[in-house]
Amino acid sequence: LLTKDYSYDQKFTFSTHSAVGL
Repeated sequence: LLTKDYSYDQKFTFSTHSAVGL
């Protein structure tokens, strides 16, 4: 989980990474 992505939007990033399975 990249800090910049998390800072951008933790909800969106989390959902995206979860979908990817990361």
